[in-house]
Amino acid sequence: MSTLFILLTGCTPSIVREEPTAIAEDRSLVTNEDIEYAYGFAEDVFTSDQWERTLTSQHDRVMVTWVRSNSGNLVYLDYRIYPEGYAQDVLDWYYSDENFETALYSSYDDLSRLAECVKGSLQLYEFSASYMDTPYFIYDWVDTSNPKRIADVSLIFITEEKADLERYAKEVFPSLPNCE
Repeated sequence: MSTLFILLTGCTPSIVREEPTAIAEDRSLVTNEDIEYAYGFAEDVFTSDQWERTLTSQHDRVMVTWVRSNSGNLVYLDYRIYPEGYAQDVLDWYYSDENFETALYSSYDDLSRLAECVKGSLQLYEFSASYMDTPYFIYDWVDTSNPKRIADVSLIFITEEKADLERYAKEVFPSLPNCE
């Protein structure tokens, strides 16, 4: 089983992503195009004057984390590569309530799904949760428009800054900024 842990300092929430590794090869499946896509994702939205960006890659994924200066807000892109494609049952398991609680957002307390909606190949899950006694809203988009790539984007904002969350959501995903 492959596990990804991102631990950030201070009161910034952490992301824990865990899933079985489909490919048991040592060579990387990540291409330069995958890295360019991930690195360039929403770069005009999460600008360097307000957000610190970190890129990490493993043999089958590229991850980008943005942390907003002077806040507990976090944006996370998990760009996963499936060279043989992925099946709906894999998506159903990965984005199940149980997996959200035990793997994807296991470092959060009181995780509660508020809404779920779909528009085309884009699915949005909205949650409330807390981390170190600070309440957060989590918006998690899953883009399955590429049959061999999944882009999973999480915006995690303290509840006091919901207006900022909504503004960023509209900039990043104008076709599905929320489930209203």
